Amino acid sequence: MNEYYVAKPGSQQPMGPMSIDQIRMGMQQGTITPDCVYCTTSMPQWQPLSTLPGLMPAAAPTPAPMPMGGGMPMGAPMPGVMPGQAGMPMAKPDNYMVWSILVTILCCLIGGVVAIVKSSSVNTLWAQGRFAEAKQAADSAKQWCIISAVIGLVVGVLQIAVAAS
Repeated sequence: MNEYYVAKPGSQQPMGPMSIDQIRMGMQQGTITPDCVYCTTSMPQWQPLSTLPGLMPAAAPTPAPMPMGGGMPMGAPMPGVMPGQAGMPMAKPDNYMVWSILVTILCCLIGGVVAIVKSSSVNTLWAQGRFAEAKQAADSAKQWCIISAVIGLVVGVLQIAVAAS
């Protein structure tokens, strides 16, 4: 049984793996549309869903193959890249914005502000298709959150020690 990955034009994350029956059900429910693209782990590039054998009625016209570059909307799945490979991670990384704000307010202003800046760049980089840079920004935001929390705890313990003596 073939497993397919399906992505809507302009989407940032493909759906799958799915069977052809699940794709049909998604089309009936409206979550998958004929303008979507599909691939399998053995395919070198994404193809229009309308070209998937056995999915569309025989009378449906076959559109031209998708262009290799420049013709796809920003954030659309990249041709030749399978979901989960280096160019197309399976899930968007957490941006750690809530943690960044909390450590800024509660622990360390300077480190927290750096964490907020890193956090805010994650979504922008992801939307631009710069997945590796988005992951690095998320990792950096997490690191600055941890550093800020540790600094806040150390300063708090020192304040208590000074006040107690």
